[in-house]
Amino acid sequence: MELIIGMLAIIKSGCCYVPIDEKYPLKRLEYMLADTDMKFFLSFNGQEGKLRELNIEPIPFEMNELSRDGHIPVNRSSEKGLAYVIYTSGTTGKPKV
Repeated sequence: MELIIGMLAIIKSGCCYVPIDEKYPLKRLEYMLADTDMKFFLSFNGQEGKLRELNIEPIPFEMNELSRDGHIPVNRSSEKGLAYVIYTSGTTGKPKV
């Protein structure tokens, strides 16, 4: 549930969702972060691992901290904006967009 809510929050904020597994080799993580010009990431349950070592700002995401006051943030997404980037282990090494 946290993952889905996090993905939707990222997209609605006008940003691009990039799924990253902290178990990836450091060189792969460095490439992905540089390629996407990533500035921050959502951290679920403090699982920051290697990403913190790469000078990327973690944003803690806790379900019990979500607003329950009924406030709905402005949707900043755009039909022309990039919603997500998926990196695969394919032969080109380029992301699927």
